[in-house]
Amino acid sequence: MQIEEKYKTQINYIASIYKNNNYKKALLESNLLILKFKELESSNFFNNLLGLINLALKDWDQSILYFNKAISLNKNILDPYFNLGIAYYDIGNLEKSLEYFLKVYTNGNNHNKSKYAIIKILSFINPINNFNNNLISLNNELNQIDINFDLKKKIDDYQIEKLLENFKKISKNKIDNFDYNEDQVYRRNEIELNCERHKKIFNIFGTIPEFCFGCIKIVINLENPIDLIKLVIFFDKFNEIKSFDRKCLIEKKKNKYKGYLYFSDVSTAKKISNLIIDKIAIIIGKKINYEIKRGCSEYAEKFPEYKKVQDMMKFPTLWKENEFKFDEINFKNGIPIKRNKQKSLNGMTLSDFLIFYNWVN
Repeated sequence: MQIEEKYKTQINYIASIYKNNNYKKALLESNLLILKFKELESSNFFNNLLGLINLALKDWDQSILYFNKAISLNKNILDPYFNLGIAYYDIGNLEKSLEYFLKVYTNGNNHNKSKYAIIKILSFINPINNFNNNLISLNNELNQIDINFDLKKKIDDYQIEKLLENFKKISKNKIDNFDYNEDQVYRRNEIELNCERHKKIFNIFGTIPEFCFGCIKIVINLENPIDLIKLVIFFDKFNEIKSFDRKCLIEKKKNKYKGYLYFSDVSTAKKISNLIIDKIAIIIGKKINYEIKRGCSEYAEKFPEYKKVQDMMKFPTLWKENEFKFDEINFKNGIPIKRNKQKSLNGMTLSDFLIFYNWVN
C-alpha cells in the first residue's frame, strides 16, 4: 500500500484546510502528523503539499526545500517542478523559475499551464541561458519588432491591423495556438503593491485596507479594442509615465475598454492627466473620456464615498483590526510579506501580442 493511500483521510483533512486558505492551521496539522507518522517524510505527495502550504505562507525557503524533497522521492511527477517555478518567480529568480516551467512544458502532457507561465515570465526577462525553446525564440523575435509610431499624430486603424497581421505571420508554425490566460497588458515598476493581500481582506471582512486609501488612478475610457492597443503603445512610448504602473484591459461583463495609471497622490494624478490626455486624443483621433478616482472599483461599489478625490473618505481606524486578523492567519509571524516584484521589459512581447489577438477576436 502506498503511503498516501495509508494516510488518505489525514492528508485529505489537511488538504481541505489548505484549500480553505487556513494556511497556518494546515502547517500545524501537517507538522503534528509527521511527528506521529514519520514515514510520511518519504511521501512525494505529502512533501509537495507541505511545499504548497509554505508557499502560501510566503516562506519561500521552506517551500523550495519541500518541493525539492518531493522531486528527490519521485522525479517523474511534475507538480513539484511547476511549484518550484512559482516559488522562484515569487522571490525574483526568474531564470530559475523559467528553468522549472520549461521542464514541465517539455515533459508534460498538458502544456497550457506551463506555457502560460513561460509566456508571462518572458514579459519580464530576456533569458541569459541559451534555452532551446520555441516560445523563447518567438518572444525574442517579436520583441525586436520596431513599433515606431509618431505620437504627435493619429495612429490609423490599418496600422494596428498590419501589426497584428505581422504577428500572425511571424508566429505561424512557431506556437501551437493563440490561447492565453492573461487578458490585461500590464506595465509594472519594481514596487510591490501587495494587491492580492488587500483584495482578500476586502473579500473576507468587507472592509478596505488602509494602504488602499493612498491608491489613486487615472481611468481612461475607450470605445474599441483597436483604440486600446493604441493606448498600450502610448503607455510604452511616452517616457514621462514609465515610472508608474499602467495597464489596459477589457471589462468583459460590461464590454468596456479601459486604461489605468496608478499613483500615490491626487496631485501627481492631476499633473499627469494634464500632460497626457490631449496627446492620447491625438493618436486615437477623438476626444478622450477619463476620470481620476481612488482604488479598486469593487471598493467604491460598496462604499461610494471611497472613490472621491475631493473631500476624501478617511480610513476608519477600527478597520485595522481586520488587517491584523488576516495577517495573523495568513503569515507565519503575522507580518505581511511581499513578493519580489519585477519590472516589465521594454517593447512588445509574446504575452502582449496574444492579448491583442484575443482582444480583437
